[in-house]
Amino acid sequence: MRVRLTLSVEGRLRTEGSLHASLETGDYWFVTRQPGVIEKLVVELRVEDPTDWPRVEESDAPNVRAHIHVPDHYVAPVFEQVARLEGYLSFFGLQKIHSETALFEWMPETDEEQRSLTLTRLQVGRFTRKDEELPIVPFDVLARALVAAQTPHVHEIPLVFYRKAFGAFKEDRYIEAIYDYFFMLESAFGAGKFRKKDLAKAFLASNELTSAIGEILRSPGPAVTGRAETRERFTAKHSGMTTAAYVTSVVDLRGHLHHHSVSRHGVWHPDKQREFELEAAVLADVCFVIASKWRDEQVFSPETAEQAKRGKFRKATAQSGSD
Repeated sequence: MRVRLTLSVEGRLRTEGSLHASLETGDYWFVTRQPGVIEKLVVELRVEDPTDWPRVEESDAPNVRAHIHVPDHYVAPVFEQVARLEGYLSFFGLQKIHSETALFEWMPETDEEQRSLTLTRLQVGRFTRKDEELPIVPFDVLARALVAAQTPHVHEIPLVFYRKAFGAFKEDRYIEAIYDYFFMLESAFGAGKFRKKDLAKAFLASNELTSAIGEILRSPGPAVTGRAETRERFTAKHSGMTTAAYVTSVVDLRGHLHHHSVSRHGVWHPDKQREFELEAAVLADVCFVIASKWRDEQVFSPETAEQAKRGKFRKATAQSGSD
């Protein structure tokens, strides 16, 4: 059995044409578009053990049609190679090889292998809803937001950190998300402290922050509950955790991520984002509770509603923006 992985390539690396390389670890193709810009990396591996082939099982969970099991221990070394390759080729215009959205194709070489396969092709990654499936935000909300945006407010900068963190989290860039979520909390509640003990004390002195943390520890939000694996890890790690213990863990995590040395055992890897998904998800839920409160205070306040009434709002044509 052979498995083919197709990874899209981001950047502007131009070469002499498509290249095939056959190495001990597998076969590799750099696929180019005219005039020689690399757009894909294709990797083919041989997978002999049938337990390493994909399996599809029916699901009893609501809104889940099936569970797809793809053992990845033979793929992990390839993704580690890809991370190193990104570093070497970044000097020449390559920006990213997208392992997180790999296309898997299993290619049987015998009739027996063909009969054993229940899945031959799988595209991994997060998939967004179609535009027409998105919830509609009423004009009233747009008008209120526009009115509220006319005046600076004390949480303006923390909300910039929240927006940046939210975008990173949606793109599975969990380390970057943790940084920006932490900056949001530090900006709003850190009281200018930077030593771990002093910063934790400042966090715990904020009723607004400790209330949000307590709420999420008791009942996590969608960032945690959206994936079964993340829910299970949350229960195992955070069940029964106190607010003070969580604050300590977050401040320690910031310190852990803020310093790096290849000589330190167990140092974090910038391309192994999935290892930090749980921590980013809990912070995402905590920060949403706080940020949505700030939003409501500005966008849905009686003062904003009154100003919106005095404004002139009417539906414009979608094409030109005119009436």
